[in-house]
Amino acid sequence: MPSPSPPPDVPNRMKAILESLENMQGNRKRKRTDALDPFLKATRAFPLLHDPFVDIGAVFHDGIRADHGEELTDEDETPEEHKDHLYRINVFRDFIKRIPAIITTLSSFEEDPAKLEDFINALRNSASLARAKDTCKLKDLCPTFLLDDPSKPGATLDPPIVKGQPKSLHGWHHKSTARALCPMVDVKKFDEDPQAFMDGILNGEKRPPSFKKLPSCLYDESLADLKLKRAGFLRGKPLEWTFRAIFMGPLTALDPTSHKGTKHPKGVIHGMMEPSAPAIAYATIQLIISLSSAEQWTSEVTGLDLYELYLSIVDSLKWTDHPWVKETLDYWTKVAPRLTQTSRRKNGRRTAAAFDDSDSDDMDGFLDDPPEWPSPSPERSCGRPSGQRLPPPPEEQWCPSPPLPEEQRCPLPPPPEQQRHPLPPPPEEQHQVTPPQGSRHIDKDDDDRLTPPPLTPLPVTKCKGPPVKCGRGTRRRR
Repeated sequence: MPSPSPPPDVPNRMKAILESLENMQGNRKRKRTDALDPFLKATRAFPLLHDPFVDIGAVFHDGIRADHGEELTDEDETPEEHKDHLYRINVFRDFIKRIPAIITTLSSFEEDPAKLEDFINALRNSASLARAKDTCKLKDLCPTFLLDDPSKPGATLDPPIVKGQPKSLHGWHHKSTARALCPMVDVKKFDEDPQAFMDGILNGEKRPPSFKKLPSCLYDESLADLKLKRAGFLRGKPLEWTFRAIFMGPLTALDPTSHKGTKHPKGVIHGMMEPSAPAIAYATIQLIISLSSAEQWTSEVTGLDLYELYLSIVDSLKWTDHPWVKETLDYWTKVAPRLTQTSRRKNGRRTAAAFDDSDSDDMDGFLDDPPEWPSPSPERSCGRPSGQRLPPPPEEQWCPSPPLPEEQRCPLPPPPEQQRHPLPPPPEEQHQVTPPQGSRHIDKDDDDRLTPPPLTPLPVTKCKGPPVKCGRGTRRRR
């Protein structure tokens, strides 16, 4: 059997990458087999399997600087901003494991900082486009998932939601979408007088649902128990159908055993063997945005902090020794069977396939369950600082991996001034729930519901020679 041909050398690969970047900037047609394809394919999985809210450009800037041993902090940086840097570094080091030859490629840009910035921008655009496509695809699809049987001929909402209809008529402006966004603990009050409940939210007479209230669309109402906030959570049919529409294809959303369509499911393309915690949380956020009146991707919907909810679901599902987590993950494995099976290509080959002050729906202490339940093993601990709702693991588990060896480090030259992109607000600012104008109520628990445990500082070494300056993230407004 002939031996496989050796991979192209670095100069030829970089020449092809630079040519592809020029074609993208000039809006010229790219080649059928393009040198950028492996990188763009990997970044399309970034919002689905890593973090849909953090800017991938900021992740690469912080990650490269850290692996080169640069000091990330300065005298003006707050502890919260330093924790944000550590989070992005952890995401970077986890993400680049998916990308072949990424360290060598980044190092090859050392002499051309402008092209490095173009490369990072191409990755940023690819990740944003993947997320935007899902949001657009689900805009008209998710409202139909509120029906008991969307496949039934003539089934429609009352009043109907027509395809292409402005989203300003969704959310708290429509009875069905409003009930889906209504906290599970308030569904009975909503059903007593839906219009009054909706008017109270829109007029600011009622406190809008916050992170501490979980929407009813995420529950199987036949299992829900107002005294047991976990009962039926993440079992709602709209969420199940949304997950399959994203990761298995819209044609198989209502039937997990269907093999309609000729394309591989997105989950199989991105190497998912079973539903993961970030994927389940991603489908959750896409469902809520689709049912809301938000016209584009956002981190907040009428007071509901979506990033906080996303992180809470991911962190909670990391505790795989907890009975509820085991049961939930087993359920999701059955929800998406095609991810654990093989799919057939056309050529026959196979590939792996009135407001309530009650906190009964609060995610704080979501998994607290007497008697004490076992702690997760170190290898399953989440690399991001989590909130008080989960017992903090030992400090050493939060420490990022050490800097790369000298020969693998990739310095980040300062990008041209006109090409610099300000980094997004740190997660702490995004986590704060700001009630809409007109709201008369303040959630007294908003400020302390996500207090991270202490972190071990990132071990870095100073580089020889003059320091490399990079654009810094926006500072938190006081």
